[in-house]
Amino acid sequence: MKVILALIATVFIWVLALIPTWIFLGVKSFANPEGFWQNIVLLGVGVWVLGGIQMVFVIGGLAVSFSVWFYMFN
Repeated sequence: MKVILALIATVFIWVLALIPTWIFLGVKSFANPEGFWQNIVLLGVGVWVLGGIQMVFVIGGLAVSFSVWFYMFN
């Protein structure tokens, strides 16, 4: 039962941690860029703005995931 709870918590943590990626994919599908320059601008803005936030969330997600697994089995 502990493994199932830890897996559910881990999935929930990573769904929350990947929010900037979901935002980027949603904006890209909504904007529907056509052509090289529109794709480059959208990618550049996405990497610059959301990339930094995503890195912070990934580090936080890793820390919280390890904490959950360590707490469940100690």
